[in-house]
Amino acid sequence: VQLLAGRRVAIDLEPGYRYLLNPGSVGQPRDRDPRAAYAIYDDEQHRIHLYRVNYRVAMARRRIMQAGLPPVLGDRLLYGA
Repeated sequence: VQLLAGRRVAIDLEPGYRYLLNPGSVGQPRDRDPRAAYAIYDDEQHRIHLYRVNYRVAMARRRIMQAGLPPVLGDRLLYGA
């Protein structure tokens, strides 16, 4: 399930609770979304902002292939899986 179909989502966190947050990955995605994922935590508002942004996937794939790494690592970037 793709949580973030757009570019950004904000989630308010309850003070006094502990959270384990995994925003995803800048590379090697596994959620069928090839965009880079990251998060920024606002400790004053107790809010986390999750972001997805496009990047030059084809160029990153080409560099992986040129480095002689396994093709699956480059191919995965195209499909996010």
